[in-house]
Amino acid sequence: MRLDRDHPGRARPARLRNAATQLLLRQAPQAIAEVGERFHLTAGERRYLLACPTGSGLLVAGDERIPLKIVASPEEHALVTSDPAELTRDAEQAP
Repeated sequence: MRLDRDHPGRARPARLRNAATQLLLRQAPQAIAEVGERFHLTAGERRYLLACPTGSGLLVAGDERIPLKIVASPEEHALVTSDPAELTRDAEQAP
């Protein structure tokens, strides 16, 4: 869910409605009620989005919801990681 820059904490519902497919990743406890309402999530789907591991989520297409896990290749992971331990390790291993 993309938040409105002018109104922190408020979603841009028009953009959400206009997208045919949405990807919902792990949600913060303070956001799950609004996300759940907006996407008509079941209690189980809400619990899943609160606890799913990094890279996992729900693919929402119309009334269908499909759990999925996104797996990056090692090269993709190296390009996008923000894990401080990994960045430090990579910097130490650089020639």
